[in-house]
Amino acid sequence: MTRLTQLIELADTFVPSDALRPSRFVALAESQRVAEPSPAAVRVMTVHGSKGLEFDTVVLAELDKKLSDRAALLVERPTPTSDIVGVYRSAAQSVRELDERLKLAGEAHRASRLMDDLCALYVAMTRARQALHMIVKPRKLTAKGNLGSRGLCYAAILCDALSDVEETAEGGQVLYEHGTPDWVCRNAKPQAAAGGDGKAVGVILLSDVQSVSRRFWPTVSPSSRAGGTRTAEALLDISTESADGRYYGSLIHAWMEAVGFIDEDTPPTEAELRKIAKRVMPGMDAGRLDERIGWFNRLLTEPTAQDVLSRQGAAECWRERSFAVYDGKAMLRGCFDRVSVYRDDSGRATRAVLVDFKTDHVGEAGTGPLVSHYQPQIAAYRRAIGKLLGLDASNMIAKLWFLGADIVADVPE
Repeated sequence: MTRLTQLIELADTFVPSDALRPSRFVALAESQRVAEPSPAAVRVMTVHGSKGLEFDTVVLAELDKKLSDRAALLVERPTPTSDIVGVYRSAAQSVRELDERLKLAGEAHRASRLMDDLCALYVAMTRARQALHMIVKPRKLTAKGNLGSRGLCYAAILCDALSDVEETAEGGQVLYEHGTPDWVCRNAKPQAAAGGDGKAVGVILLSDVQSVSRRFWPTVSPSSRAGGTRTAEALLDISTESADGRYYGSLIHAWMEAVGFIDEDTPPTEAELRKIAKRVMPGMDAGRLDERIGWFNRLLTEPTAQDVLSRQGAAECWRERSFAVYDGKAMLRGCFDRVSVYRDDSGRATRAVLVDFKTDHVGEAGTGPLVSHYQPQIAAYRRAIGKLLGLDASNMIAKLWFLGADIVADVPE
């Protein structure tokens, strides 16, 4: 029952990028890690075991363990992703200095190990939702009575980066503190502020819970801003006709992504269109595919396509470009169908034209109701473009292209 509750909580946070598809949620559920239900108030685990999980309070111990770059073998490669060109038996630093290739291989190995160690520290520190405690041992005194060096370890890195306190050998000092110590009383639910025996749990907060953490911004998509509501019946419709319609929209977007500036670039060939269709709609009937390829090729020859898809002085064209920008109190994440960007001689963006492809049927009422329906979605796209390019609304044009009727409608601000 607890696991089912966790799955329901994950479903509540699921924000689809377009239509709700069960496969998208299944992929999210398979990739998401949640804490295993446990009645224990404290759980002990390794950093790697905690990856993907989150906890109200995290205590990091063993931060004084020395970071080591020892290895039995050293590998030589020009870049981290290129082919291996040499493998050497590891040797002492004094021996490495005698051969340039051995020296470089040793330095590359050291850099790689340190990067992995720093990534592990980042994972450990970002498991905490509310409070993070990092415990370091006091520095020992040398024979001359001075504080000794910690050497290369997590504790040394953290203290050098965060602490301005003059340390002593006695310990018991708070070397760094930030945030609101009484976050439990002020922000948590009553039951979250008590242990299993009902006694209050004392914590020291090292992150400001009153500020908005960028790791936990709620995520919204422009398509979720579109007007109107969908019934549960429509959301859960898995009929052949409904699924075919959704995949058809994905196919058209994939085909449009292959079209550059139509007045300069060669349109995708029939073989390329078939290859895309095989990837997006692998089970599509051959006759229907032939019909839709013919329709798409005719669409590209019409005056509307020649006007919408031509360069017309644009410096670049974004096609099916993903984005994520901070929008007020949430992360706005989505994908532009097509944006033509205009720039001046210095490279600064001066204007942008957004074209959003729609496969909706245009009825007797015309495009007016559809434009009103999609206006909030397009407004979100405008804000994203403005943040990415530094443009205000007066320098942006937005259009909806209803492909079935071959009609382009302007979307006002």
